[in-house]
Amino acid sequence: AAVQGRDGGRDGVRRWAIEHRGWSPDVAEILADSRDVLGVVDLPKHEGPSGAALVGRARYSRARVVMPLRDHDGAICSAVCRWIKPDPSKSRKPLKAVQLANRDVGEAPRGRYLGRLNRVGESALEERPIYVVEGEIDYLAVMAAADGLVLGTPSHGGLAQLGEIIAERLHTRAHRASAH
Repeated sequence: AAVQGRDGGRDGVRRWAIEHRGWSPDVAEILADSRDVLGVVDLPKHEGPSGAALVGRARYSRARVVMPLRDHDGAICSAVCRWIKPDPSKSRKPLKAVQLANRDVGEAPRGRYLGRLNRVGESALEERPIYVVEGEIDYLAVMAAADGLVLGTPSHGGLAQLGEIIAERLHTRAHRASAH
């Protein structure tokens, strides 16, 4: 059963980062404080249609760290769940991570992304760097170390589409800026 309360979720993120990734306590603290890295008890229960499925699947799979996957508008549409110790009895191959299935959360219109794609224009306007990564572990590592917007995809298959969306948003931002 999941530990109850906000600190229980943050504690799980900290422990996972330090004990199972070997990251420093400073990095673990940054991740525990992020709204894009959640402990099981912190999962949004009512944010969009996937909230209940996200909570149920994460708890069922013994997940301790969950990274929301967002659609191109920034709404949570799925999640990547990572757990501390894979349970080999649950499958033939022990898994460390799982993305929620479409049957649980519905089909995302233009992909599923780590980070907040809806903030690309804001970051460009503030002249902050935008980092693009593949995989949730790289996403977490860059997010903890970088001063800027970090975006990613759970696998390399979505990188081209993510790049196209970023370019489209930067072009739109530049066009609006030149019109004023």
